[in-house]
Amino acid sequence: MIKKCAFIVFLFFLGCSPVEISRLFGVGTAPFKTEGKIYSFTCNQDIFTCYNEIEEGLKSLKVDFYRGSRRKNFIIATNFNRVFPSCSSSTEVAVFFTETGKLKTKVEVSSLNHNLSEFAAAALWDYFEEDRVCDFKEESFSKSKVEKK
Repeated sequence: MIKKCAFIVFLFFLGCSPVEISRLFGVGTAPFKTEGKIYSFTCNQDIFTCYNEIEEGLKSLKVDFYRGSRRKNFIIATNFNRVFPSCSSSTEVAVFFTETGKLKTKVEVSSLNHNLSEFAAAALWDYFEEDRVCDFKEESFSKSKVEKK
C-alpha cells in the first residue's frame, strides 16, 4: 500500500514542471523582485490589516488567490485577464508586505508583465482610496505617484 501511494506521488511530481513543484512548496517569488516591475505605496496600518485589505481588494477585482503566506508576507494572484485583457489567465501578480515602522506597511506590487503590474497597483490603490481603509502618504492616486523601481 505504501509503495502504491509513493508511486502515485512520484507520478504526480513527474507530471509537474520543476517550476510548478517549487511553487507548491512556496518557493519562487524571486523573479517578481528581480525581473518584475515593482510599484509600491505605504499604508498607515499594521501589516496584518494591509494583508487582509489587499486580499479583499483582489476579490473585488474578481481575480483568483493563487498562493500566499501571512508568515512570509506575500500574496500571488492570477486570472487578471478578467479585468486586464492584455494578459493570459496564468499571468501572476505578486504583492509583498514589509513592515517599515509602527502602523506603517510598505506594499509592493509586481508582475513579469510590466503593464499588468502598473494596472494592479493602480487598482489596489483605488480600492483603498474608495473604502478609506488605509491612509496613504499621497492624497490622491495617479499612476505617476506610485513609486516605480
